[in-house]
Amino acid sequence: MEALANIMGWSIHETTLALTHQWPCRRHRWWVLMCPSSWASSTLTKWPIADGFQTLSSILPGWGSWSLDHETQLQLPTKELKYYADPAYGHDQRLMGMNGVAATFLHSYGSAFSHCPCGCRDYPFSEATLREKGLRGSFVVSRLHGQPRYLNRVELFALHGVPLTVSHLPDLRAALCLIGQPASPLQAL
Repeated sequence: MEALANIMGWSIHETTLALTHQWPCRRHRWWVLMCPSSWASSTLTKWPIADGFQTLSSILPGWGSWSLDHETQLQLPTKELKYYADPAYGHDQRLMGMNGVAATFLHSYGSAFSHCPCGCRDYPFSEATLREKGLRGSFVVSRLHGQPRYLNRVELFALHGVPLTVSHLPDLRAALCLIGQPASPLQAL
């Protein structure tokens, strides 16, 4: 990047935006602006910390109650509950509370124990990978079943600042892996 900027006579301006400065979800995204040095451009700056949206309860009144089909698809099977409860697979806070901040949700959210719905991975993560890198993820208690469940795609998109008007993929697990990729629209704007 620096070699290209030098050859082109460009200035490099960069910053990392922490979503938690503006919204109650952890997601860091690096941004860079490369432009001709002759332009009177300002550098990219970090976000100030906003007071209004520092906890999940500031953007969500509570966790939703979804159709029986959706709640059942999102419920963690016994095997997954066992792995997530074992500290050998990571120390993430597993149950989300409304007074906290949401964890960073990765592309593998909802598919660590199966193939990836997007097709990037044909197999579950190996035992060795789960032990070495940890099993990332956090959940909420289903209001219907009273058991831990993955977030619904609408909840997960809201936590990332995605407008509720966005159309969702019909496959719930595919929608969950989708949000692990992009920057929040709040960061992009």
